[in-house]
Amino acid sequence: MIHELVLVNTKEGIEQWAEVSVPNNSEFLELRTIKSDGTIIEPEAVMGKSSISMTDIAEGDYIEKKYIIGTPPPFGRRAAHLGNRFSFQTLKFPMVIS
Repeated sequence: MIHELVLVNTKEGIEQWAEVSVPNNSEFLELRTIKSDGTIIEPEAVMGKSSISMTDIAEGDYIEKKYIIGTPPPFGRRAAHLGNRFSFQTLKFPMVIS
């Protein structure tokens, strides 16, 4: 499971997170905007569109995204868990991924 909570702090961040892409082979569990006053806004998916529009984003808001990526086990292995590495931020923007 991937859980991302992104603080949108700048106008560039608003532009970057206005459209959220759906990763391949994934199942979304939750996608929402958490406003600075605590109000929660759920986006509406549009059929045939590869991304989801996050409406009414402002500086100080959070984007929360939870999803599961389905991957088959490596060739030659039976059912086993082999997890990917994770990080708590990137050079491009601070983000918590757990």
